[in-house]
Amino acid sequence: DFTGHTCVNCRKMEQDVWGQPGIIDYLRNDVVIASLHVDEKVDLPKSEQTKVTIDGRVNDVVTVGDKYRVMQMKDYNISAQPYYVMIGKEGKQIPIGPASYETHSNPDDFKKWLEDGLKAYKK
Repeated sequence: DFTGHTCVNCRKMEQDVWGQPGIIDYLRNDVVIASLHVDEKVDLPKSEQTKVTIDGRVNDVVTVGDKYRVMQMKDYNISAQPYYVMIGKEGKQIPIGPASYETHSNPDDFKKWLEDGLKAYKK
């Protein structure tokens, strides 16, 4: 769950989609949610602070949020939130594609995405 403390669409998803019957049950019982706040201002230890170049642009990685923002851009080629991916065993992405506010703000769509991910995980 790539999210942000100040992300309006993230709060809309949590309020209008996550809490729906069926969805909340999956989220409570069948998945582990790791919310990575791309705007978290806590400084990383000096030993983890770095610079990362993405598409020719240098990104300072100084805070926890910077780390997650750069991870999202490097691994998924997107910087919009909310952005959801399902990760399975050994840290590998479950091949169902991502979910986002733009594509899954309808509760039925998000529920199907969760169900597809859980089914693929169990294989």
